[in-house]
Amino acid sequence: MNISTEALTSLISSSGSNNFGHSLLNLFHENLGIIACLGYQYTENQKKPRKLMSSYKIDFNNHQEIDGSIETWMSLDYDTDPLFKYIQYNSTFIASTHFLDINTLKSNDKNSKIILEKYYDPFEIGEEIAWSYKVGDHFYTINLCRHKSARRLLNHQKLFLTRISNLIVQSTVQHAKLMQLNHPTLIDTSFENQQQVIEHSSSEERQLKIEKISHILCRYGLTHRESEICAYITLGYSAIAIGLILSISINTIATHRKRAYVKLEISSQRELFSLVYSHKTYQT
Repeated sequence: MNISTEALTSLISSSGSNNFGHSLLNLFHENLGIIACLGYQYTENQKKPRKLMSSYKIDFNNHQEIDGSIETWMSLDYDTDPLFKYIQYNSTFIASTHFLDINTLKSNDKNSKIILEKYYDPFEIGEEIAWSYKVGDHFYTINLCRHKSARRLLNHQKLFLTRISNLIVQSTVQHAKLMQLNHPTLIDTSFENQQQVIEHSSSEERQLKIEKISHILCRYGLTHRESEICAYITLGYSAIAIGLILSISINTIATHRKRAYVKLEISSQRELFSLVYSHKTYQT
């Protein structure tokens, strides 16, 4: 099993948009039987988890029902959900992978059975793959739901899913940061919104932001490539992501960034953020 460069580039470029969950779902081969991809962020001072994504396979017809079920779970049952607590308890600053067999959990624990019958059985979910990560008081979980008719995961498939855990959680953390930056009060990735903004948010709107930031930085004497790279950095892209999008090496990115920082008279990414986001042109 492997991930194509095209799928990985799509995931990176969709970070912060309503298309991120869809891109994450498309990383995985059809034979895994995955029908839904869900993601949440949670801190102790939040009244309920924040939904980062909810995406479904095209042939999954219950997306409206499962969106409603997710809202009910976040409002009423997340704090009594033994699975959520288990994943949270077993999460550290190192990305973790959990394979949860629904039938086994129902037979082993009465409280789990109540939650599973309420939220999993109506959608015929037989297994859940969960990645989790905890940094400070922030807890992240990304869940892939498999249909009950899918064959059990083989050892090499589990090994692959474990090996990519860091890629998944770090991409999701970055996605959460960009969502907060782009839409401070709107964290809603329902299926309907996803379908309406998928093209605009993931490509056109993002390109407009890149052009706007690049235009600001060019005023400081940066070349087009220097300003473009700094624009991507400002939007939270890693060097690897920028390299994939622009088809250039990490060393080339580092050279352009170094020259740009000299021209801008700054020495850190934080100073770059401050320069761009405080500029009156960006705020208009």
